[in-house]
Amino acid sequence: ADTAERAVDVITDLLEKYGQGGNCMEDVCGFTYHNSFLISDRTEAWVLETAGKYWAAEKVEAGYRNISNEYSITTKIDKEHPELRTYAQEQRWWNGKAQFDFAKVYSYSNTARIEAAEGRYCEGRKLLQKNS
Repeated sequence: ADTAERAVDVITDLLEKYGQGGNCMEDVCGFTYHNSFLISDRTEAWVLETAGKYWAAEKVEAGYRNISNEYSITTKIDKEHPELRTYAQEQRWWNGKAQFDFAKVYSYSNTARIEAAEGRYCEGRKLLQKNS
């Protein structure tokens, strides 16, 4: 891809065609997770976050952005899987009336893993603030 936006399209096309999955460590323990991407070129940057075959992408408009092991895209979604919201409604994660917040709708809630990821995200953000 010759631009960050086109790279988002390539990744999401591959995700649709092949899916994602598998163990995330050599020990076969059944622990899997979804992926997030920070994609940039000389003129723009995008964050792409995935949940199985579903995904949301946000164009970074200004400043800096970090990602960690938690979803960070909330209500500003610039591109999304065509069935992202329908699937969330079918799973009863979202009622279809409230504002759609990708991170809130697609995240696990109240788990130790999420709390640890939030700490990593916050520390990364602090470093970016300090060094920008």
